[in-house]
Amino acid sequence: METNQMPLSIALKYFNAWCRNDFDKASDFLSEEISFEMPINRYTNKTEFLQAVQLTVGAAQEIILLTHFGNEDEAALIYTLKLTGLAPIQICEHFKIRGKKIVFIRHIHDTYELRNAGFEKS
Repeated sequence: METNQMPLSIALKYFNAWCRNDFDKASDFLSEEISFEMPINRYTNKTEFLQAVQLTVGAAQEIILLTHFGNEDEAALIYTLKLTGLAPIQICEHFKIRGKKIVFIRHIHDTYELRNAGFEKS
């Protein structure tokens, strides 16, 4: 695999793991020093974040990967998340990769449906 494809490969393996409910495998791709930028909710460590991912996946009816791209340090995945009782949400998930681990995740999406349904933590 070319070096510039490594971040994309890691991001896709992480995405596919949590989509299959394999949270142990998904965790393997996350650095212990991971940081997050989210439009709602805040996470201080990967365990806390993965607990939220598990709850989200549990409520998911469908997750559809629309496109993906990456370079030597970063990757982005754009997907549709269909949650029970909510309109579909399009999410761009941006990753920074260092040493074959995800060290940063940024979510970019409209938060209206999630806030309206009470997903935002106090």
